[in-house]
Amino acid sequence: MLPLKARCLAMVAEVLNVGENYALDAATLCTFLGLQKRQLTKAIAAERRAGAFICASTDSTRPGYYLAESVDEFRRYLRSLEKRERELRLTREALLDAARRKGVDVGEA
Repeated sequence: MLPLKARCLAMVAEVLNVGENYALDAATLCTFLGLQKRQLTKAIAAERRAGAFICASTDSTRPGYYLAESVDEFRRYLRSLEKRERELRLTREALLDAARRKGVDVGEA
């Protein structure tokens, strides 16, 4: 039998609801699984990398995690990730430009 932490890490996708309208917030998942927020985040990342279709709600009024109900819902989530990726890249580039203008050597950033 796996220790409790290992069992919890393997269970995140199993306890999620299907569909963004039924997303479970992090606090609820942490309580249910007995995890800290950081552990939950790591578990979700690991399960996604292992192939679980875990999505995060992009609706700020109903934040949480869920399993995609349809291909369209999954595509919507992927597009939201792409937008976040672009925004992060633009922010990083702006910060690097500002550092160069100030003569700050950031090395291999």
